[in-house]
Amino acid sequence: SIGQPDFDVPDRVKIAAIDSINRGFNKYTVTQGIPELRERIRRHMRETRHWNPEEVFITSGVSGGLMLAVLALVVVLYPLFDDLSKPNRSARRSKPEGAAPSVEAVQALREIEFDRETGKLSDSDYSALKTKYTREAVAAFRDEEAGLSGAQGDAAEAVILQYRRRQLGCATCGPRPEPDAIYCSHCGRYLAASCAHCKSPIAEIGARYCGSCGETLAA
Repeated sequence: SIGQPDFDVPDRVKIAAIDSINRGFNKYTVTQGIPELRERIRRHMRETRHWNPEEVFITSGVSGGLMLAVLALVVVLYPLFDDLSKPNRSARRSKPEGAAPSVEAVQALREIEFDRETGKLSDSDYSALKTKYTREAVAAFRDEEAGLSGAQGDAAEAVILQYRRRQLGCATCGPRPEPDAIYCSHCGRYLAASCAHCKSPIAEIGARYCGSCGETLAA
């Protein structure tokens, strides 16, 4: 039926509706249906179908019920189908116009970190893209530093090279995009890798003090 029944409403339903109106029971009910009605349906299913449904949802018609069911299915399945296009979207990273290859690679690493934190990238896609862009960044920095080492008398290039050398890389995760970073923003390792006071290696994740001499590593 689409709202045009070919039969009259039973008398007891008419009487119940009139009685409810007379008692002031004429407001919107809760979305899933009043608890008394849902419990009565559950009891009816147990008695006649030998099935005890965990939840019962009341709709004002079949169309409304079907629409809610389809929308719920879309919400559940959307992430599954959306994941299929995520690697391609993330791979099309923005490239600053005229930027050096190292800048592009670092920008890509920043973007996939953001995409992962916001749920746009799965762990497997993130791992694959991170490996790819880290290699690109390492190769770009090496190429640029090799080119700078041959430059003579260029003060500006020397300053840039000195700045880049201050950016420490993580032994596990590669170069970090943050300037003057002390710890790896991904795994938490101490980037200097050893104590400046006693030269002992620092392997503990997030270490604030040297385990050998007690020297403070970072404030």
